[in-house]
Amino acid sequence: MVSKEDEIEKAKILINVMQQYIISGIDDQKIINNLILTLKSFKRLDVEQVIKALYDRDVNKAKEELIRVLRS
Repeated sequence: MVSKEDEIEKAKILINVMQQYIISGIDDQKIINNLILTLKSFKRLDVEQVIKALYDRDVNKAKEELIRVLRS
């Protein structure tokens, strides 16, 4: 079973991936799908709003939501 600390570390990596996605300007649905799949595997962090933002293809909002989750 994955600990909350492990999920937090994965979330930090995802924030970096999202930032690189935003900087690159590439609109790639495969990257968004992989982010969603990874977030759906989280059981100890409340990432529903992050996933919703990604479904809306708003990576910037998703990144902000994930940062908010980590701060709470």
